Amino acid sequence: MKNSKENISDLQNLNLGQKIRALRLRRKFTLKVLSDRAGISVPFLSQIENNGAFPPVSTLLKISKALEVNIVYFFGGEPVSQRVALVRKDERWKTSRGQSQGRADVNYRYETLSHSISGKSMEPFLVEFSHKTEEDLIFSTHSGEEFIFVMEGVLEARFKGFESEQVFVVDPGDSLYFYSDIPHALRSISGGDATALVVVHDLEQNT
Repeated sequence: MKNSKENISDLQNLNLGQKIRALRLRRKFTLKVLSDRAGISVPFLSQIENNGAFPPVSTLLKISKALEVNIVYFFGGEPVSQRVALVRKDERWKTSRGQSQGRADVNYRYETLSHSISGKSMEPFLVEFSHKTEEDLIFSTHSGEEFIFVMEGVLEARFKGFESEQVFVVDPGDSLYFYSDIPHALRSISGGDATALVVVHDLEQNT
């Protein structure tokens, strides 16, 4: 894992906000149009464009769809049309935790594991979850399906949309698979952070 200074440098080099704004203007979308297409608020989108917040995976997926690009566009430039791609451990893009999303901070940070290849329907990430109180959990939804394999720590997964909220405790070596349109929230319930391999599958991803 990189230290905090390297995380900040990664975010500056990535310059996600500028990429989103440039694509939005190229599409001739106003902030309101893009926010409606992506299903997020105008203030949060403006914060992202000004590099004041780094969106969670679910939000970035929605923005990429609204702008008609693959999510990997935002990590290191245009993806390459190839059949095999190797990403070295020091080539990953890593986000910083603690970026604001409205009333609460996102409680995880993620590293891209396959940002250099285009045309794929799966997006793998290495995700580090921190603890968060139940009151501050952010439930997210997006299209597609999701697979989670816990590597370290203990993860708690909560799902809404049923007669009662479903709660799963996921230990190291356990895995979880679910449809991502179910409102879901995840947090570490171990003494420290929980680390997991997360694969998002979305056939609607733009190539």
